[in-house]
Amino acid sequence: YQTYLWNSWGIEQAVTWTWFGLPLANWFVGHGLQILLLGTLAFWLWQMLHRAYQQPSATPLSKRQSYGLSLSLFILNLGFFMPLSRSVDESIAVLGLVLMVAQVWVVFAVLSFTLLPGRQALLDWSHSQRLNGATRPSKIADWLLGAQSPGVAAIAVNVGLMLLLTALWVLMLPPRLAQIFQASPTQPGTLGQVLCSLGITALMMVLYATLAQRMLLLKTPKRVTWAKGAVALTAGIPILWGGFLGITTGGSGLAFQLCFLFSPIPWVMLSGEFTLPLSSVLVVMGFQVLLIGLLGRELVKSLLSPARAPQIPSISAN
Repeated sequence: YQTYLWNSWGIEQAVTWTWFGLPLANWFVGHGLQILLLGTLAFWLWQMLHRAYQQPSATPLSKRQSYGLSLSLFILNLGFFMPLSRSVDESIAVLGLVLMVAQVWVVFAVLSFTLLPGRQALLDWSHSQRLNGATRPSKIADWLLGAQSPGVAAIAVNVGLMLLLTALWVLMLPPRLAQIFQASPTQPGTLGQVLCSLGITALMMVLYATLAQRMLLLKTPKRVTWAKGAVALTAGIPILWGGFLGITTGGSGLAFQLCFLFSPIPWVMLSGEFTLPLSSVLVVMGFQVLLIGLLGRELVKSLLSPARAPQIPSISAN
């Protein structure tokens, strides 16, 4: 339960792992944590299998269950990187930030496959909304907890909550660890850039989820294929174009930086070559919010008027 990591000066340091301050070298703690991890995974797998058996046409997870899944996995991972009273060096802090954000992407991918309902469920939900004439509070509750409502709001809440907790973890780091996110010759990223990176990550996830849900409403038997392709293109084009610009400009051009601000990995903000002021980054984030709003409005209009959903010819039969 001891590994070696490198700090920002390239010095190898021994790290003793703990979980919420409990040493994993302790036999009871180590084995107890293994049982807890396996039990948590088995519990959520059983919940999905049980729901699939009881409600074959429903999504694998309900929205209520998704919130529990996100929080339980995040807390389990957070325990490895909580400073508490133990000695924690900067290697643990940087690794913790990377792994917690990576975990959010994994959870986002899982929720995208388990929370987004198909076309028929969306049309049934839209029809019931028009017949019942639900009030505004009940509509909000239905978007967050309803069985057949679009899953975008629930995914946004899950992602936002996990990244908000990550941001709070960064802010709660001891002063000597928080210094690694301040400007310096070895760590040029600032605390504001770290927080903006988390915000952009959340916005891009919500954008992908909204786009996928909109594609699942198409009048074609290959809706899932179109949804996957649309998200892959939206995420991949900025990365590929940014990589090309990085080769031609040496990774220092304005276009290169903007490309990665619209990608699922906006961590170019933490590199020494990042020159955009935070005010410009906030403008980019505002533009992303505008894109999400326009796409969400189109989704709502399509639900209120299903005949507007465009017909895309199927490539091949299922």
